[in-house]
Amino acid sequence: MKPREPLVLVHHHPGRIRARADVLRDKATGEKVLEVMEATPGVLSATHNPSTGSVLVEYEPGLVEPNVLLARIASAADLGPVVDEVAAR
Repeated sequence: MKPREPLVLVHHHPGRIRARADVLRDKATGEKVLEVMEATPGVLSATHNPSTGSVLVEYEPGLVEPNVLLARIASAADLGPVVDEVAAR
């Protein structure tokens, strides 16, 4: 079985998180992720950019944890573990 693509954390600042994966270039997958984000308490807005394969989520710090957001994005897009590109720099 082929390992699932990871979700890459590209940027995080309290209240804003951007994640990227090739599978997010697919419009239907991005829409599924947006539906999940919009149903998540504490999320203020979510946008999907299919040309870059990224999702930007603006959230209320203290109402939802970034790790919860990343886990929900990964689950909705059927992705593997989260890779923190920020920490790797």
